[in-house]
Amino acid sequence: MDLGAVYQAKHDLATAAESYRKAIEVSPNDDRPYINLCSIYLEEEQNDKTAEFCEAAVKITPASAGLWNNLAWLYATAKDARYRNPAKALEYGRKAAALSGEKIPEMLDTLALAYFLNGKFAEAVEAEKKALQLRPGDASFQEALARYQRAK
Repeated sequence: MDLGAVYQAKHDLATAAESYRKAIEVSPNDDRPYINLCSIYLEEEQNDKTAEFCEAAVKITPASAGLWNNLAWLYATAKDARYRNPAKALEYGRKAAALSGEKIPEMLDTLALAYFLNGKFAEAVEAEKKALQLRPGDASFQEALARYQRAK
């Protein structure tokens, strides 16, 4: 697991992915290698692998906020229309935020985007405000909040 993180930090994603796959073999109930492998697939825009792998992974570790968040992000942001699914993004974003106790700003940001994509502008504003409370001054969160407020 740690070796994968080192390779991922160096942007050697192929080697990092192989390390995470080995970590999964050794500790199949640890959600961290699943989350990191999903993050690699997301970063590489391998939507098919992200959807297939992460959907399978949440069945193994259903309490993983990180996996639900990765899936929500995929379904909210995929460039490939086959993977854009605002309803799934919202369902999974809600799960991620709830499992994290609404204490991880990135997950609240994902949830806010999912609300926005589903036309729930007031909820998007509130979720983004919570993200900003946890990470004041984050420029990307501030920009998203402004966009959601304009839409509201």
